[in-house]
Amino acid sequence: MLSLTIGGIDLSDYGLRLTSIDMPYRNATDTVQAESRTWGFTTRPQARSFTLGVSVVADTGAALVGYLDDINAVMVDRGDRQVILGPLPDRYWTCRIESWAGRRLSPVEWAGQLVLVAHDPYAYSTDYESVIDDVIAGEWSDVVTVGGTAYAYPVVTLTFDSDYPEEASITLRNATLEMEIEWAGSLDPADVLVFDSEAESVTLNGDAAMTGVSGDNPRWPLLKAGDNLIEIEGFTGAVKIEWRERYL
Repeated sequence: MLSLTIGGIDLSDYGLRLTSIDMPYRNATDTVQAESRTWGFTTRPQARSFTLGVSVVADTGAALVGYLDDINAVMVDRGDRQVILGPLPDRYWTCRIESWAGRRLSPVEWAGQLVLVAHDPYAYSTDYESVIDDVIAGEWSDVVTVGGTAYAYPVVTLTFDSDYPEEASITLRNATLEMEIEWAGSLDPADVLVFDSEAESVTLNGDAAMTGVSGDNPRWPLLKAGDNLIEIEGFTGAVKIEWRERYL
């Protein structure tokens, strides 16, 4: 059965199965048009629309009514929710419900169409991947291998291990992509410094610490699909790198 999960609710529990899936991918290109010529510049992925054929089957007419009531209660939510399609159980999209309609084919079967829109067209792995190293002494490097088909946003957590406070100057770098960020500030024993490339933020023990970032336009390190040489300089302690694989 091709199931559909919305917001953590598996709709196959209510007799729903997918009968068709249409999920085209579209780009849009910035252009400048002159009288006799047009130039194309940046091309960007656009919001992704999912048109899903669905069927709901029950043992009795009363059970079908109950199933549809339960499904309709899920559909009325107008916010963003994680959506997992049965053929791709290892990834999710963040979607909103655009339309939901159908009709009874018999006293125990209903068929219709569900249209979803993902304003972020990328799918994300349902699980985090991670690299952990408990010992960094000044300099550290490792090759981080990433799956998926698009850039991933790492969260790098550094836990300071020292008997004394320190004025630190730390560089976090993806040498493969030539992206790096520098941070300087005071660290006390057991302090936790977190670099979040998606949020473009640095926190120290949960509090904002962006004032320690050097430069007006730092290049927050991303992770490409494949191998990435990650380097950390100027830090003693433990490192944890987490990310979700991304797909188009």
